[in-house]
Amino acid sequence: MNHVTSVTTEVPVTSSIREEVAKKRGWWRIIRSHFRRLPLEILNIFINHDWLFWLIGAVNKHIGFIESVFLVYPASERYALAYVYRHRLPKVMWNPWPCGLLWQNKKLSLMFCISATNGQYTDPMNVENLRRVSERMEKLRQLLGAKRKTFAGILPGVLYFKRIIHDAPEADLTAVAVSQAIDSVNGGYPFLWTPCLHFNG
Repeated sequence: MNHVTSVTTEVPVTSSIREEVAKKRGWWRIIRSHFRRLPLEILNIFINHDWLFWLIGAVNKHIGFIESVFLVYPASERYALAYVYRHRLPKVMWNPWPCGLLWQNKKLSLMFCISATNGQYTDPMNVENLRRVSERMEKLRQLLGAKRKTFAGILPGVLYFKRIIHDAPEADLTAVAVSQAIDSVNGGYPFLWTPCLHFNG
């Protein structure tokens, strides 16, 4: 007597599910990247005009709501591409354009950005580009009626070292910010003898 045994082979679906999830995540990343970049593109089209900065500055001279203009930049090209389309990178590399507002210590700063990164600032070939950036930020400061212009990251030190600027207010502002942060941390403890570590960078 013969016995026939049927064997059912189950095809694992784990890999296909993972691929589907990866595709969905990939599409979501693309969508989110457009949500980050498109508003900045639109802002650049409608806001980045000297006549408009002059009008804002005329109001600011009477109200004084804009304290400073602040230049920021990405740490690497990868970070730049998160906020700027690749075809625009060369155009905004040394041309500051508006990218947001910064509210700190009850004062408003208008933020501008460029796509150049750390390695380009120390390149001797880019001295004139740096000078042009600094001059543009000074013009923006005057147009907007702001009290000062400030730079993020290593830019203040590089500009000062290359004699493009003659003072670096960022150092004083950093000291004030650190002092306020320390006071805030200490103020959160009920006892004066509670240990608190301060790290100096």
